[in-house]
Amino acid sequence: EKALEEKAKKLIGDGDKLEERAATTTASEMASEHRARFEICRQFVERPSTQLLTIFFIYLDIIGHCLLPGENLSSMWNAIFHFTTAFFTFELLLQALLFHARFFSHWGCLVDTVLIAMRLVRGYSSFEIINQHHLVLLYFLRCWRFARLLNSFIATEKQKYTALRRKLKSQIESTNDWKKKALLSEDIAKE
Repeated sequence: EKALEEKAKKLIGDGDKLEERAATTTASEMASEHRARFEICRQFVERPSTQLLTIFFIYLDIIGHCLLPGENLSSMWNAIFHFTTAFFTFELLLQALLFHARFFSHWGCLVDTVLIAMRLVRGYSSFEIINQHHLVLLYFLRCWRFARLLNSFIATEKQKYTALRRKLKSQIESTNDWKKKALLSEDIAKE
């Protein structure tokens, strides 16, 4: 009976250890799933199509402000400006969440944050903190942000082109090596 009790205690003790291992494995699996989701979001934010969408909204915003200066905007353009403001705010918050220190150490992201903060203060505040002189700077910074995103998009496409070119070149060299080996084998077979 004592031997059975000891085996039962041992099995119960082993069961507790298994539950602890299962809990820690589940926690580590959850952490890896969490990291994988963040990585998917990072890839989405850095995807060229997402950058093109952002460039489009910036372009639309710049054109709207250049063509329709002042406060007498039609309801359609007013809705577009509210939407682009919400989009840019969401974009910056998402980037800050996803890229942490990299976001706050990149001066371009900091300028974008100041730009959106100024836009929020200007658009949704009853105070006239930002005068017309500051608005000119704001529009210039929007153009700069447009150019910066367009430049990063072009750089990404150049990197893809260069990588593809290198890969094709190595495949051509490999094919040529196989071709030379086949010709040598054919010459040896003829002799």
